[in-house]
Amino acid sequence: MRKHLKNKRLESLTQLGLDRAIDLQFGTGPAAYHLILELYDRGNVILTDCEYVIMNVLRPHTEGEQIRLRALTIKLKLLTNCLLKICGEREVSSRQSSCSSRCS
Repeated sequence: MRKHLKNKRLESLTQLGLDRAIDLQFGTGPAAYHLILELYDRGNVILTDCEYVIMNVLRPHTEGEQIRLRALTIKLKLLTNCLLKICGEREVSSRQSSCSSRCS
């Protein structure tokens, strides 16, 4: 995780819904990385790229993996919906297209 975040600056800190999960955004635009912290008893740290594609997980879980992946997908969809409401569809769409061109 260090190699991706070493020279990045913390740009934003967002709570995901009402969950005990925090999204730390390092860098901006297509060079952004998100570090998602789950602040639970058996929490986790997840590193994603600008499109929220998982790059690294601190504690991968094998039991009930399908359930955890669905829960994470739902959380990421909630975050995207929140961004659409806060930033407006046009701004988020332009950011996603710039991320798509970089990450493809």
